[in-house]
Amino acid sequence: MIYKSQYGDIFYKIQGPENAQVVVFTHGMGADHNTFDPQTAKIGEKYRTIVWDMPEHGKSFKSGEDFNFSVAAECLAGLLDETGTGEAVLVGQSLGGFISQYAAIKYPGRVRAVAVIGSTAMDRGLSRAEYLLMKAYSFVSMLIPWRMIKFFVKKTIAKKEATRRYIEKRMEKEGRKQLLAISRGTKKAIYKGMQKPVRHPLLITHGENEILFPRRKFKKWHKRSPESEYFVIPAAGHVANQDNPAEFNCILLRFLEKLNRK
Repeated sequence: MIYKSQYGDIFYKIQGPENAQVVVFTHGMGADHNTFDPQTAKIGEKYRTIVWDMPEHGKSFKSGEDFNFSVAAECLAGLLDETGTGEAVLVGQSLGGFISQYAAIKYPGRVRAVAVIGSTAMDRGLSRAEYLLMKAYSFVSMLIPWRMIKFFVKKTIAKKEATRRYIEKRMEKEGRKQLLAISRGTKKAIYKGMQKPVRHPLLITHGENEILFPRRKFKKWHKRSPESEYFVIPAAGHVANQDNPAEFNCILLRFLEKLNRK
């Protein structure tokens, strides 16, 4: 389905019981709505699920500009309006986790809870050293042959071969130029941060083989967030919901059930 935002077309899919709690899944950098294929069938048995392609990704609009967090969060809020959703649980993987936090802080009344996979806290931003490291990575990415980048990325952020094939397919589809534009906008937004914490119930997860962010960042976020739960997903990398969907689905369903009892 297509939602016509003021910026351009936004592609999305919706399924599940019409009167159930809505759960919106937001994918990571360079990925698309298919990131959550292992979730929608199971979660959609009991909950109303929405998956979508963020701006600059998949079947949604491409502006030719760097990725913009504010635009993505506004499109997410607009998608809730389009689908008649008053309040949703936001689930995001990597970049999708940052956008879910951004939307929760910017539109708090539209969000019931937030669940992230391989995303750290938006309220603290990045240190100067972390930001410079990301800039260096982007610079090197412009010099290394594209085939080598694809091989390195899929091998380091995923454990399961099917997940690696999906990552490589999406990288080929988006292309180097588009991915660099998404990366530039992401670095700027994460470095700056939101200067406000998420005040909603929070589920923090990452794979036991998470490579993009140190485990201490997740633990510190959990420690200072009184309404949070924290889980490490075994036998999984950065895209933990695909590497070990059975474990992630179980964790997410328990979290959703607890919300229903509150």
